[in-house]
Amino acid sequence: MANLDSRKVENALSKKGFTLESGDHKYFRLFLNGKDTGIYTKTSHNGQDIGDILISKMAKQLYMNKAFFTLFIDCAKSRKDYEHHLRELKIIPEIE
Repeated sequence: MANLDSRKVENALSKKGFTLESGDHKYFRLFLNGKDTGIYTKTSHNGQDIGDILISKMAKQLYMNKAFFTLFIDCAKSRKDYEHHLRELKIIPEIE
């Protein structure tokens, strides 16, 4: 798999509703209905491309496989698709 531009990943996560928190890294947290889901990933401040190993780690942190993660970053998968995926895995509750 090719590398992903870190700025593209950060922009996609922000557009999909992840909240950015800066610290030693840039943390992207997923909130649902104002509550922290505990789902997060991070990028480095160095701005370097994200390689295959880190793509795998980020995907795992977000409960995705690499293919879904790449589609998510490329905007072929939406926030709604992702929430549906998390509900199927029973990571987040069903909509009542």
